[in-house]
Amino acid sequence: MSKTRDHKIESEKIKARSKEIQTQMRNMEYTFEVEHVRPLKYFVSYELGAGGIKYNLDNMLNREEFREALSMGFYEIENEIENYLEPDIIKYGQFVESTGGFTRLTITKKDGQVLVGKYNFTNEPFFKAKGFMKAALKIIGADLNV
Repeated sequence: MSKTRDHKIESEKIKARSKEIQTQMRNMEYTFEVEHVRPLKYFVSYELGAGGIKYNLDNMLNREEFREALSMGFYEIENEIENYLEPDIIKYGQFVESTGGFTRLTITKKDGQVLVGKYNFTNEPFFKAKGFMKAALKIIGADLNV
């Protein structure tokens, strides 16, 4: 098999396992929240302090944080990319890195117990299903039948 085909098969297996885990969690009456955060290049968000001083400079954002920075105007785009952007059209996908980031999973069990797990992507391609699967297995793997 070709390397591309092998990768596609592996990706499909991970997606299926992630869906299976989600189904089992719902059957066990667990609720969960997932947050996917990725590093951005050429884009940084910030908060404004007294005297207009910028602080909390951040280039690790999820899509919601990115949109919030845009709507409030609390962001900077590095000069080297500005010329390549369409005027007035700024999208998350234009800045997001293909590797790195993390997935944070918060699970609330039926009895109210809250568990939080995280999977860090270091130099590997970001893949939502893999992040979810790895975080879930870290924190409730023993509870699952996978």
